[in-house]
Amino acid sequence: MSVTCAAAQVMVPYVPQPSPPPAPPLVPWNKTKILPPEEFDHPYPGELRITRVESEDHMRALCKGVIFMTNRAVGCNVRFGDQVCIVFIGTDDLLATVGLDYETTLRHEIGHCNGWPGDHPGARYLENPKYHPFLQFPR
Repeated sequence: MSVTCAAAQVMVPYVPQPSPPPAPPLVPWNKTKILPPEEFDHPYPGELRITRVESEDHMRALCKGVIFMTNRAVGCNVRFGDQVCIVFIGTDDLLATVGLDYETTLRHEIGHCNGWPGDHPGARYLENPKYHPFLQFPR
């Protein structure tokens, strides 16, 4: 028995697909209070561990119980007094989805490591997005 196959042209009607939902607007961080007050905006005195996280779902799993103020999970931390602070920060691609950069996010999270409460009292505007006075950490 032999089988042959002949190419056939099949006309399939075009069915338009719905457009994907629009991306959420980027938060204008230069117009949003994101930096900790000066009393918390300094290097963490203990051991600082930084882990980059690929997705918001993974971030939420690592940061159980955290209420993300903008409902976007791009960073959090777990602090053990002044001895150890573990900071979880989204990858550059994840941070870009909300218009943030690594340095600003790290500075924000280190503020929490230094004792800044999660409801962000005294938060300050990011006046110069390229100026991070004490951050000289590897990415």
